[in-house]
Amino acid sequence: YQRAAGIVLKRGRWFSGQRGAIEAVINESMARQRFGDEDPIGQSFQIQVSKDLAYRVVGVAADVKDTGRSSDGMRYYVPDWMYPPNISTLILRLEREPEKEFADVVRRAIFEIEPHLITNDVSSVATIVGRMFYAEGSAFTTMRALWPIALGLAAVGLFSVIGYTVEIRMKEFGV
Repeated sequence: YQRAAGIVLKRGRWFSGQRGAIEAVINESMARQRFGDEDPIGQSFQIQVSKDLAYRVVGVAADVKDTGRSSDGMRYYVPDWMYPPNISTLILRLEREPEKEFADVVRRAIFEIEPHLITNDVSSVATIVGRMFYAEGSAFTTMRALWPIALGLAAVGLFSVIGYTVEIRMKEFGV
């Protein structure tokens, strides 16, 4: 298997790098749903946004979850020359946690390279992951706070049922 940016290529190849080649690498879920048992490599598909553009499948990649909650959906990957203004994430590897001033330095550097590119959020990976799993963390905190109450109610209920059963059968114990 070949790997690029955490995505494992199962069959086929990555993009040729030729400008103008309308190629796509699809994930296994999309291969199953769009092409069934047929080999998707070499076949074409269109998406609703751009009906006039037919992508030719050159590879099949493993399914990747976007977040901890997401399911494996249909995904396709295209060369970056096709949609250059759609850069959504820039990842920088740093030796230490960035300070607040770091965001301004990154924005200025990006502006010097590409003045038309808008930079709206500069965050550490830990912050982004924390935002993604905020709902799970809140649910966990709530469950951690409520488990003693649930344990107490279970103990009271069990004690009550056993006490009631003993009281009803007390005459049998006397014999």
